[in-house]
Amino acid sequence: MKYLRTISMLLLLLPLHAMAQFAWYGENGKAKVNTGLGNGTNADGVWFAYTDQNDDGASVINFSYPYSGDKLPDDAHVKRYKGIKGQAVLDVGNARYRTMGYAGFGFPIVGLNTDPNLYEQYEAGNATKWKGLAIGYSSDIALVVQLSLSDQKNHDIGYGYPEYTLPSTNNKESFVRISWDEFLQPEWAANYYDKISGPEAAKELVVVKFYMMDENDTYNFKITKIGSYNMQETPGVSTGIEEGQRDPVKGQKDEWYTIDGRKLSGNPNAKGVYIVNGYKMVVK
Repeated sequence: MKYLRTISMLLLLLPLHAMAQFAWYGENGKAKVNTGLGNGTNADGVWFAYTDQNDDGASVINFSYPYSGDKLPDDAHVKRYKGIKGQAVLDVGNARYRTMGYAGFGFPIVGLNTDPNLYEQYEAGNATKWKGLAIGYSSDIALVVQLSLSDQKNHDIGYGYPEYTLPSTNNKESFVRISWDEFLQPEWAANYYDKISGPEAAKELVVVKFYMMDENDTYNFKITKIGSYNMQETPGVSTGIEEGQRDPVKGQKDEWYTIDGRKLSGNPNAKGVYIVNGYKMVVK
């Protein structure tokens, strides 16, 4: 009980940013992403798709059976595939100023705009405390993660959103953590339009987008998990204790505890979630 009380005290002493996290796992079978920043419209974390068809292109996104390009994933889809799974059929069509087709998908972080004086569809939110994003995915095409802002702000930056490119994995599962500092505005936008950094964009974030652009062909993709920077790679007991890299203290001996508060005599020799020196650590 002594160690359980110690862990409880750690939870109370945590900085606010340690609790301001979110994590979505496809294996849980829920399509909606609970971002923790919803405004009550129940539209936060609802996936949508977009293509170049309004720009004279002919690209389509087909979400896997039983859905096609005109339907979006729901709980049944996510439960079946343990994530958001689909194909991007890229086709430049009759576009005059492009040589490649594009398509994408994403979700708003707050929800529908409730201010009658604004025409924008979605409300902006401050995602600074997330520290960034963690994403589990597989793809045979590069996925560009973009931080989309308000309509006016997107116009001011020339639609050159701060972005980070996830490389193709040849359809093998990958898990990455991206800090806000790693989201960079494309050079062409920064040279001709208003500049904005990743941390600045996080303060007024509206939508997280996944963008694909390539030669005419069909490309497979899957998102298995997404959350704030310090999300666990696999679902487990959430203690609220900060996860991730810790700074070693010279001469300090690591003290390991099980998640239920039992102190170990040394380093753990079994997989699982542990508390070491006040940090949550996953041993694989």
